[in-house]
This record gives sequence, structure tokens and C-alpha cells, in this order.
Amino acid sequence: METLEKETVKLDTFDGHLFLLCKGHYGNSRTNFFNDIRKIWTIRCGLPVTNIDNRIDEPIADRLASIIERIEGKLDMSHVHQKIAFDLSRPDNCSVLETLIWIYRSILNTTKVREDGVQLVSYPETQKRLINSVLFAKPEKLENINTFDMYDVLINLDKR
Repeated sequence: METLEKETVKLDTFDGHLFLLCKGHYGNSRTNFFNDIRKIWTIRCGLPVTNIDNRIDEPIADRLASIIERIEGKLDMSHVHQKIAFDLSRPDNCSVLETLIWIYRSILNTTKVREDGVQLVSYPETQKRLINSVLFAKPEKLENINTFDMYDVLINLDKR
């Protein structure tokens, strides 16, 4: 009987850091996941971190769905529908897109990165100090963050 070996899915630098955020490597209970992911998205797009709002939720949800599809081979919509109906762990007062982002986060959070000693997902080394410097920054400090430079730093730190 033939066994099919799974190839390692290599996430690009930015997708890798989104994946790490969803797995709980960045931020903590003092931060808001939606604000955290929006702040990381501003780094990707070179947007000012001070002007984040829910207008960027749609491309974030699309990117998370894309990451799931790359890792899993497809996005199982029945799994998403079940989570929408029965997942009571999501924060209150979520918009539709925030609910979708939360569900994608929970799918990525439970994604296996290794199985039987085989690396299934390749992602960049965590950059807690750098990422958390944005997530925990006081509002008056956020306007001094150059997201273009930070994006370049993240790309250059990825030594895979």
C-alpha cells in the first residue's frame, strides 16, 4: 500500500506572522485580537497604524481563508457553518466579518504544524519583540511607527 507524504506548506513571511498571531504567539489577554490583526495588516500594507478600523476586515478575512486553503488544501465550509452556528467563544458584538475572522483564527489556531516528526507548515521565526512593540504601543507612540520599515525588517529577518 502506498502512503502519500504531505509536502511542507511554506507560508510567506507576512502570512507566517498572521498564522503565528492566530496561534497565540503575539499579543495577550490585554490586547484585542481584532485590533492586533488590523495592526499587523497595516504593516503589510504600509498604512498608518493610528488609522485602523474595520474597513480592512474583508482583505484580512480573505487572506486568512487563503492561508487555510494552502495548508488544508481547501476550506471546509461545513466546518465554518458549524462554527457560526455553535461557536459561543467568539467575542460579543462582532460584525459579520469579525465573526468570520474569528472562525478562521480558531481553525488556524488548531492547525497542526508537525505530524509524526514531519514539518507540515513552515513559517518564519517569531518576532515577538518587534510585533508586540506595535501591538502594545500606546496611542501616542503609534504615530511614530514606520510600517514600511517594519515590513522590510520582518522580510529581512526571515532566514528560511
